[in-house]
Amino acid sequence: MLEKGDLLTLSDGNDYFVINMIQVEGKNYVYLVTKDGVSGVMVCLLENDTLTTINDEKVLEVLLEKFKKQYEVENE
Repeated sequence: MLEKGDLLTLSDGNDYFVINMIQVEGKNYVYLVTKDGVSGVMVCLLENDTLTTINDEKVLEVLLEKFKKQYEVENE
């Protein structure tokens, strides 16, 4: 199981930190940022220990808003 702060090496050869995780409609999503903090950000669906990148812009927009709200609640 993934946890915030975990460091992952993905198939693109980059290292990513797990920044946050949320569950939406019974599905688990993970917010990742490259280790250098500059090269990239990724939102992935986590199913059966497999990460699938979310590329649909509408879905991504909804998920990013949910990640933002969760962050705000955690940091009040």
